[in-house]
This record gives sequence, C-alpha cells and structure tokens, in this order.
Amino acid sequence: MDLRVRKPRKVDPDNVAEWPVKRKRAPKDKPEARRDEAQELHAAVEAAAARQPSPPRRSEEEEVTLQDALQSGPPLDDTIQSDPGLWKAIREGYNDDPLYQKVVANPPAYPNFHIRDGILYVRTRLGFECVCIPRSRYKGKRRLTEIVLDTGHKVLGHLGPRKTNEYLRRWVWW
Repeated sequence: MDLRVRKPRKVDPDNVAEWPVKRKRAPKDKPEARRDEAQELHAAVEAAAARQPSPPRRSEEEEVTLQDALQSGPPLDDTIQSDPGLWKAIREGYNDDPLYQKVVANPPAYPNFHIRDGILYVRTRLGFECVCIPRSRYKGKRRLTEIVLDTGHKVLGHLGPRKTNEYLRRWVWW
C-alpha cells in the first residue's frame, strides 16, 4: 500500500485558468475633430478681438459705477420706433393702463415722467430716460411688454436673461 499523501488537485471545471489573457490595446493617437474645431474657434475669437478697439482703461482711483456696468447695446427705442404700428400701439396703450392713465392726465404731478410726441418717458434713478411701455395688447394679440422683450432679445443677441434684463432696463420701463 502506498502511504504517500497526495496534494489535492485544484478543481477548475470551466478551465478558466487556461484561458488566454486578452490585453487591451493602447489607443492610437489621432486628432479629434472637436479639438481642431475648438482651436479654429479660439483663433477666430482672438482675430475678432484684435479687430475691435479696446475700451478706454480706467485709472486705479476711478470706481466703476452701476451705470457703467450695465449692458450696453444699440438704442432699443430706435428699433421700436422703426415699427410705426408698434409705436402707435404704445401711444394708444396709455389709455388702457391704469398707472399711465393717471400720469397722462396730470403730468406735473409726476416729476419723473414727461411726454414727448405722445410717448411717455420716465427718468430712472440712474439718470436714463426710458420709454414707458403700457400693459396692453398689440393688435389684440400679444402684450406690448412681450413684444419689446422679444425685440430687445433679438437686438442684443443670446447673452442670457441677466444681460437682456439689464439692457431692457436701460431703454424701457413698465
């Protein structure tokens, strides 16, 4: 009889230990289209910035005022005036708006307001002269405030709600 002790054999029913090991290949370095596009856009922005005149620099002692910080853009009232139907609707809308009815009826009682060519203007705390937009409808469909907001967005571009709001506050009041 053989008294030697045998080591137990490892059981691997699926023969996993004998499977070949698959190694991942290193990715090939190839330029991605989005990187090329980003570099082209960056170059275009730098070229556009070089063509624009730089704003005047302030000295260290001068402080930036709120008026200076507001978003600038082309005058919105000129754009509104270019649509005679809208300008007329604003002029006629003062009769429907309860606030503006009072101001139009007695202008001397409201020193911040004045009427010029049938259009009501208000002087804001920042010293801007803004067109007063009544809360009435244009041709019975859209609100005048909605049309002016949409016009301001188109004039200024897609700069976001905060800058659009700052721009509108510079030119109109409701």
